[in-house]
Amino acid sequence: MEQVINELLLKQTEPIRSYLWMEISQASRIPYDTVQDVGYGIDGGSNGFTAIRYDLTYEKAMAMLQKGTS
Repeated sequence: MEQVINELLLKQTEPIRSYLWMEISQASRIPYDTVQDVGYGIDGGSNGFTAIRYDLTYEKAMAMLQKGTS
């Protein structure tokens, strides 16, 4: 699961993007309930997590969102 998430994060083009447990489950072929249980520690019980693109700071990502650029 970790490898799949890391690959998704490295391919991320949007400044800020949400990843859903269902998406991680499908990409990793790990049952949804397992992904949700493991993922709980990442974002405290939501349906996934939000990530800033690896090469951006929070400030830069927010500025890009406000300008509508990637």
